[in-house]
Amino acid sequence: KAAITFLAKPSQYENPRTGELRRRLEETGDYKEALKRFPRGLIYERRMLSHLVDHPRDYIGAFRKLPIQLRRLFIHAYQSYLYNRFLSERMKRGISLSDVTAGDYILKLDQKGLPTNEISKISLSAIRDAKCEVKMGRAAVALPLVGSNIKLSGGLEGEIEQEILEEEDVSPKDFNVKVMPELKTHGSFRRIMAPVLNFKIYEVSEDVITSKFKVKIGFTLQRGSYATILLREIMKPLDVVKAGY
Repeated sequence: KAAITFLAKPSQYENPRTGELRRRLEETGDYKEALKRFPRGLIYERRMLSHLVDHPRDYIGAFRKLPIQLRRLFIHAYQSYLYNRFLSERMKRGISLSDVTAGDYILKLDQKGLPTNEISKISLSAIRDAKCEVKMGRAAVALPLVGSNIKLSGGLEGEIEQEILEEEDVSPKDFNVKVMPELKTHGSFRRIMAPVLNFKIYEVSEDVITSKFKVKIGFTLQRGSYATILLREIMKPLDVVKAGY
């Protein structure tokens, strides 16, 4: 199913002709025809199709025709998707993003404010000290990037994570990827809040093209944070893909 999804599910953002070819493959299951018709620019799809022409049911082998970096990207993208669902639901339920609740994980920060590998799950008895560490900037609340070695949060956050994993029909042990062990992912933790440093508005002026106002800003982000994400949150585009995010 995953192989067919990659090959045959069109994206609303791709060339309509390519989308039609994908739909036809989904309808017919004819790999040989698809290989003849798919544009040469679809390098990865054509590699998979070429394998499936000779080995029609070897979907694992077809996926292995993709570079391992790309296959790992699928796993990492799904980890990020789960993380974003955890975070969104935490926000919806009104649980603090910057303060610690019982069962949360916290990451210790170094002298530059960057996350270290030191992670702690906070019990009710340790909540007071943990709150102090976060307030002083020595630690930050974190959520799991689910992997085979990761234990979920406890408390309210843990309930959220368990509910979402059940909805997704996935568990941490699934990230062992038994059918493709080279993609095994142990998991890690990512802080919830990313500080924006030295934020400054330099100039506000009229845009002669749109007749609206434009603003020139400057800021500093720490390693692992992305300027495009901050700009997206400032600009709130209706379509993030068309806007280039």
